[in-house]
Amino acid sequence: MDKNTLLYFAKSFWAVTTLIFVALGLIFIFWFMIVRAKTDFLQKNDEYNVLAAKRAGTFQISRDREVLEVLGQRLDNSFVDKDKFVEFIEFIEAMARNTENSINLSNISEGDNIQNFKIVLGGSYSAAVNFIARLENSPYLVRLISISMSDAGVGGQVKTNLDIQIQLP
Repeated sequence: MDKNTLLYFAKSFWAVTTLIFVALGLIFIFWFMIVRAKTDFLQKNDEYNVLAAKRAGTFQISRDREVLEVLGQRLDNSFVDKDKFVEFIEFIEAMARNTENSINLSNISEGDNIQNFKIVLGGSYSAAVNFIARLENSPYLVRLISISMSDAGVGGQVKTNLDIQIQLP
């Protein structure tokens, strides 16, 4: 081989070697940039997920607040205050009529935030049970203290004595 051919091969070898090293360098730089972009993406994705969870939490808090407001209004309306006292008595009397019971309602005593009543019902056993069920499911805070039933002696009629308490505000 002559010198020119040898010089050509040497130059070609160094050119190819330089090109390989440059390519490897570029691959390393791009690989480093990809790893960094992946890390940044994962970090931004985590931040997004945290913000999305906070947003969902905010919406949940808003919905929970609305539910609590409704429950608070329902609770406020369940107390029998001076303005609703007559309304409560009319409610009890209407409930007795609707369940086909005769009623005698008397006020026993009044305590701290509690009003005690005695209710005497006259009617059938099923009418008395219906009245008690409606009383327990009424929109007012009513507590049944005692229930007693006895035979009224007239055609399957029963006399039902109820002692109840209502919660005053």
